[in-house]
Amino acid sequence: MSNLKIVRPGVELLPSGDERGLDPRDLSPADLEALNHQAMPASKAIRLHCVECSGGSAVEARMCVTVGCSLWPFRLGVSPWKAERQFTEEQREAARERGQALARKSDARVGAAVNLTGNLEGSAGAGISASHANSSPAISGRAA
Repeated sequence: MSNLKIVRPGVELLPSGDERGLDPRDLSPADLEALNHQAMPASKAIRLHCVECSGGSAVEARMCVTVGCSLWPFRLGVSPWKAERQFTEEQREAARERGQALARKSDARVGAAVNLTGNLEGSAGAGISASHANSSPAISGRAA
């Protein structure tokens, strides 16, 4: 940081009397947070700027016609030049296995939660509380 006078948070006074924003790389995370900035990817910051520039409307940012703006290609929060990632068959299979393992883990948690809450087990009453198993016309077959 320079020895110039700080006139307000994030801004210093040059000898000429002009103001200059501080280099954010010289500020600590706490200093940046004090200026109401939060850590985020650049693509998200660009998206937020475009929405703000469009009057706070994500729809307007999407329909933006200011094609001369240097941020215009990035206004949707992604780089149009970033190549879509290509996966090998081994990577696809590993991802498939991870997804199946997560699904099994999730199913086990849901099953344990159902059993703990006193719900009926089995196909006929799965997910229906024992006290309500026959009280619903749709379930019991009774007319309303």
